[in-house]
Amino acid sequence: MAERIPATLADNLAAQLPQEIGEHLRRVATAPDQPATGLRMERRQFLDRVAQRAGADPAKAAHEARCVVEVVGEAVEGGVVDRVRQSWDDELAQLLFAGSTGKPA
Repeated sequence: MAERIPATLADNLAAQLPQEIGEHLRRVATAPDQPATGLRMERRQFLDRVAQRAGADPAKAAHEARCVVEVVGEAVEGGVVDRVRQSWDDELAQLLFAGSTGKPA
């Protein structure tokens, strides 16, 4: 997630999460090789990265990514999640904001 969203947004998101989780967002957001706007990638590229890092197939990676977005959405306030959604293209946002069940809320 941190690679895909703008660095300032990753930092804002990290500030509202427990330190153990937020530090992962901050580490990517402040990495010198990361563009400040976040890496642009299509849905398939995003899922391939998640699958590779999680050691999962793309379907399981999609489910796990949806779960992470759902939990983060429940944990933060102030429209930060809305800004995260706006930073993703529509196809990726629809997938990731479908919740753990795969059905939009």
